[in-house]
Amino acid sequence: MARVNAQMGSELLTLASDPRWKIERIPSGSLVIDRVTAGGFPRGRHIELYGDYHGCKSTVAYRTLALAQSRGEVCVVIDPEGSFDEAYFQFLGGDLDNLLIRRPKTAEEFIKLLMLLVQHDDENPAADVVLVDSVAALLPQEELAKDVEEGDDRTAGRARMMSRMLRRVTSQNDHTLILWTNQLIDKVGGYGGTTTPGGRALKHYASVRIEFKRLDRNKKKRKTVKKGKIVEADTPVGHWVAVRAEKQKTARPEIEAMFLFDYERSRIDREYEIIHLGVLDGLITATGKPTRYVYEDSDGQEWGGTEANFRKLLRDNTEMREELEWAIAENSKAIGVPPEDEDVEADDGEE
Repeated sequence: MARVNAQMGSELLTLASDPRWKIERIPSGSLVIDRVTAGGFPRGRHIELYGDYHGCKSTVAYRTLALAQSRGEVCVVIDPEGSFDEAYFQFLGGDLDNLLIRRPKTAEEFIKLLMLLVQHDDENPAADVVLVDSVAALLPQEELAKDVEEGDDRTAGRARMMSRMLRRVTSQNDHTLILWTNQLIDKVGGYGGTTTPGGRALKHYASVRIEFKRLDRNKKKRKTVKKGKIVEADTPVGHWVAVRAEKQKTARPEIEAMFLFDYERSRIDREYEIIHLGVLDGLITATGKPTRYVYEDSDGQEWGGTEANFRKLLRDNTEMREELEWAIAENSKAIGVPPEDEDVEADDGEE
């Protein structure tokens, strides 16, 4: 190592035990997302958040940026589809006065901007977190130059652009977390099924791909007006979202979880996340019908009640909530650490 570095005139080789190679994670603000990512999004990697519309992809991305800002990190939003919501970003804790944003006119402009954001030296640091929202809205120059009535005789322009760009950006990036949001679209050609725009390159270069799947709506009795009369009716107050680590190169893959997006509070339901993961981890016991939840804190005191009562306990008892959140977060981090006490024997297929 010393000989090679001396001849090259730079620190070309290092030991793998060097701290720079340790995976550093950025929390998402969602206990469920942190569970499927083993504690947060890994820095210096591409992360793709894709799936159904209203699947809370932007909510998770905005909250991640807001938490990064609270630690003094530099965050950038690249917004080719023009969907950035400054009021909602502030609502989630973001600081507009310390957020950099650009709506690129073409994909080529976007590539130059992204390259500048990830490159760094001793005097010019790289951006800490970059959000690209979304891949589907990136417009190659060749497509912009054509008349819309002429049609497009060159297919997959965006896919070719993504392939070229990702090779360059990945080779230069060793610090910036790049969050990509993407949609699901129907496959062309009549073969059925769905895929994500932008070709296959992002699938290959992403260290983590998380699928967001919108499920049933959550309904409660609310007063509403029907035919001029005030009545109580089942009204949507939220919807469930299933998330799955479809690709995970920094922890265990195929982890699945679920969260509830609350319409009335315009955010992911934190109390449900704590109950769901607390029961899963054995921190909270669930017994009886109707279900009663019980938690024994570090002082040996028991806290319990039905779902509504237990959710109120979590909102009112800050110490209890933070204790549970800490334990759940530690369990999530442990997912990324291989077990030390298990002997894994190779299976050669013979009896």
